[in-house]
Amino acid sequence: GDLYDPWEGFRFDSILSNPPMAAGKAVWEKLICEAPKFLTENGRLQIVAYHNKGGSRLEGIMKTTFGNVITTTKSGGIRVYVSRKL
Repeated sequence: GDLYDPWEGFRFDSILSNPPMAAGKAVWEKLICEAPKFLTENGRLQIVAYHNKGGSRLEGIMKTTFGNVITTTKSGGIRVYVSRKL
């Protein structure tokens, strides 16, 4: 299936991803923008990415989609971005 297609009707407390940046903006935008309908109340989307290789764009999309985003881990350019469904 395509990203969330196999999970239609399911709800999760957490969705974790290390999206392939080479897959392109459309793929990771879909991953983020469709996540809220698959998350429970207070569920979290957590994404691992290199900040300087697209991660900052992911962070912005998460902020726009969820209204919040925090960075929980920073190591060697890698970040873990977390948004919570409120």
